[in-house]
Amino acid sequence: MGLGSKAFCIFSILIFSVGFTAESLEEKVGQKKIEVLKIKKKEFLNEIKESEKKCLLKIFSAPCLKKLQIKHDNGIREFELKKQNIKTRIRRHEAEKRKLRRDKKYRDFKLRENRLKNLE
Repeated sequence: MGLGSKAFCIFSILIFSVGFTAESLEEKVGQKKIEVLKIKKKEFLNEIKESEKKCLLKIFSAPCLKKLQIKHDNGIREFELKKQNIKTRIRRHEAEKRKLRRDKKYRDFKLRENRLKNLE
């Protein structure tokens, strides 16, 4: 296993261990995380491009290119999963805010209703 593959494996583990938590995210924080993810994805694609150039210099480049294609596909899939997870966490946060507003309105309504009953 080369240095690039080890780094990719470590990066993959970090994505899955840090990225998939059940907590919610505010939209601003989530958008910042998505921007950071885009930068990391660009770096990953540049790494793939450089590896592709090295593969093409080899006499028998097909096996190298095949491994590189698998690495690319797995990496892109992980980035997309991470992005979807962030968006889900943002939606969860927005849903929690809406629920709190509904609960507050309901409590206010019940409070007014009780006051009216007490006045009668």
